[in-house]
Amino acid sequence: MYIAKRVLKDLENYKQVTVASYYNISIDNLHRAMGDCKLCSAIYECLQKDILEKWGAFNKFYKKYPKIKNKIENNKNE
Repeated sequence: MYIAKRVLKDLENYKQVTVASYYNISIDNLHRAMGDCKLCSAIYECLQKDILEKWGAFNKFYKKYPKIKNKIENNKNE
């Protein structure tokens, strides 16, 4: 959600279903562990592509939004 808010500024909200709809990703098996994980992964892949298209590199995106990088790194350590 932190990344989606910065990359997709025109959405009405940043719920997983809304972001999936924006990217035309199927939302089968919602609220099941594996279905939610697959959906989250598909959304993240789309966001990564958008970051590369808009900023050219991840480090440029993270320089603009350093708090996101810190949140991602902290989640990896948990």
